[in-house]
Amino acid sequence: AEDWSEGRLLPGDVIEQVTAVKQEVNVFASAPFKDGKYGLQRELRKIHKANETALARVKRRGTKVDLSVCVVSEEAMMRKKLYLLADPVQKNYVALLMDSTEEECVALQGTTWIFFLLDCLEQFSIKDRLISYPWQSKMHQFLPSPNSAMVFSLILMPFQRANEGGDGDLENTTARAMAWLSASQSSGVPVIFVNIQSEPMFLQSSTSKYFGSSNPEDPLGMVNSGMYPLHELEGTEINVTRAIRLWYSPPEGEIAITLQPTDGEARLGVNITCTEEGFCYVSSVDIGTAADRAGIRKIYDAACSANKLLVVSRVAGEKVTPWFVSASGAIRCFNAHSISEKISSHRQAREPIDFYFMVWTGGTNVKPASPSRA
Repeated sequence: AEDWSEGRLLPGDVIEQVTAVKQEVNVFASAPFKDGKYGLQRELRKIHKANETALARVKRRGTKVDLSVCVVSEEAMMRKKLYLLADPVQKNYVALLMDSTEEECVALQGTTWIFFLLDCLEQFSIKDRLISYPWQSKMHQFLPSPNSAMVFSLILMPFQRANEGGDGDLENTTARAMAWLSASQSSGVPVIFVNIQSEPMFLQSSTSKYFGSSNPEDPLGMVNSGMYPLHELEGTEINVTRAIRLWYSPPEGEIAITLQPTDGEARLGVNITCTEEGFCYVSSVDIGTAADRAGIRKIYDAACSANKLLVVSRVAGEKVTPWFVSASGAIRCFNAHSISEKISSHRQAREPIDFYFMVWTGGTNVKPASPSRA
């Protein structure tokens, strides 16, 4: 059954007509064949002697099907040759001709069709395809910031003393990642666990530098880039360090607010502080300032009531969450003073500045009616 196809003779086919293709031999036999199977054998013998291909018209499940065939012979009883119809390409695929009633053929066709379908089901595989997708418009439509995935990650390198047999193995690095997340949650940072995975870091032994980074200690190029080069040099040893990447996310996404300075305004009124884990958060909001007018004070008070910190996730489209822990254990994060300087620069230039805040569970109730987008 594995060789069956609808382009070949199948069990139960009713042969209604056989015609020599090139007509060099005058063979045109149609049912009912004179002398039945023996009469058909005479016509097939003529085609075989001329070494011609033929066209067989068969009746199959109520339809007429034309099939390309050839005639082969095999020794039968009394040294007589038996002529059979075969596939012109795979000549060992032959059809044995028999005298049968149409009812018997129909019954055999039904059985053949079931076997054929079962074989097709075993070989059938659903095909894939490529479709175009409007990524940019979807990102602008469905994300608070067009380039924000609303998930964040932290890379943790194994401790340096791992090479000396210390606590720098994968288990220890994973434990430190989870401890950092739990400590962040305990301090009021509204984040939840998303995923954790190992991250290979490739180090060239001869230069002690990570591929994709110019700094031998902090492979930031590998952390922040989706692609980095590996140059194969003969005799160069490449070490692989297994770091840990922790994925986390605010429970209810991010909220975007724009601060619009006014002429003569001395400050925008939002004060930024950092947690021990490296998160920047709003520590106070001055009344009557741009931050107060934009609704940050309202959200800040709601966060305090929920025992949560109003964590800043990005400023002017730039992500300001901690993202890397070096082999020494130091957390690379953003400087609160530097953020304050950026805010001051926007105030002096009287340019609006976008803030994005992490939203805690239930925090969407205090979301401004029309949040601004970057």
